[in-house]
Amino acid sequence: MLEKVSNGRGGFDYFINTTDGRKTVLIDKKMAVRGGYPKYFILKCSGQEGQAQLWSPVISRLAEMYLNRAEANAKLGKNTDALADVNLIRKRAGIPASGWFTEATLPAGMSVLDVVLQERRLELAYEGHRKMDVFRNKLPMDRRYPGTHQTGTADDVIDWKSNVIVEFLPESQTLVQPGLVQNPN
Repeated sequence: MLEKVSNGRGGFDYFINTTDGRKTVLIDKKMAVRGGYPKYFILKCSGQEGQAQLWSPVISRLAEMYLNRAEANAKLGKNTDALADVNLIRKRAGIPASGWFTEATLPAGMSVLDVVLQERRLELAYEGHRKMDVFRNKLPMDRRYPGTHQTGTADDVIDWKSNVIVEFLPESQTLVQPGLVQNPN
């Protein structure tokens, strides 16, 4: 949980409470707050040609292709090949060899597929892949984390079989093609 403490200079210092003690979060200026949490924006894909909202999205990149192959290999039981692709991504990210995975050094309770999906989550953060990664692998989407999205409803964990995840057909298509039936809600 994020803790906000007055610094006595008209601003605030923010701390993350962890099991091993408080860790300072560097915030170089006072931030607006929404729902008790600092409001921030991800600028990973913006700023093309000096325009804040102009960007050309990357459709596929090499790291994603390696992770796609790693996921396929993990599902086929080719664990060594899957981990080699994950380690290739980790090497490119500057993680030393001591942080690479082998079948003998997998984190407790994690399968090779879990490691691949975790690496996808880290590598492709804020690029819109998470929903498909979770539901494609028949996992629930767990949204029980602090933030303004919290509603306290059953939608905090969404099952992969739920109709909530089905996208609506565009109205323009249902009007043009009278035989189309709208997806369930």
